[in-house]
Amino acid sequence: APELLVGDRQYGTAVDVWAIGCVFCELYSGVPLWPGKSDVDQLYLIRKTLGNLIDKHVTILKSNPHYKNVHIPEPDTIEPLEQKFPYVSERSLDFMKSCLVMGPEKRFTCEELLQHPYFDGFINEFEREKKEQIRYLHREQQKLLQQQPPQQQVKLQSTVYVPVPGQTKQNPGGVS
Repeated sequence: APELLVGDRQYGTAVDVWAIGCVFCELYSGVPLWPGKSDVDQLYLIRKTLGNLIDKHVTILKSNPHYKNVHIPEPDTIEPLEQKFPYVSERSLDFMKSCLVMGPEKRFTCEELLQHPYFDGFINEFEREKKEQIRYLHREQQKLLQQQPPQQQVKLQSTVYVPVPGQTKQNPGGVS
């Protein structure tokens, strides 16, 4: 996050949201978003995509003894996220932009990210996948049980229980 790169010692959870944005971009591209060779190079690459640092970060950078006599070059060209990721949906691009805001106080919080349209339908899809996983485990368990001698099957069935969605121990058929 820019605040860490300039040496701001008073940072918060917004740095984690920045990291989420970087990882999110990397999941799409397969490569780091800004693979800088140094902190200054990293700041240059960030500026090349997102524009200038906020005033607070410029002030911290100038007062940081590690950056004495160091200047971040002015980018020749700007390559915004839209240009870096022309193949992603508007929803995904907006999610990236919500995480990668220069000013930490303007970045989305984790709670806000979870409410982002990118996650619309996510809970339903997650629950569907979880149910399918349970069904799969149940089928695999049944295959393993069938490979056992009959006496062992009864013993194993009474000790191992993987519920199938809609089915309970009291209602093994799953019908009410």
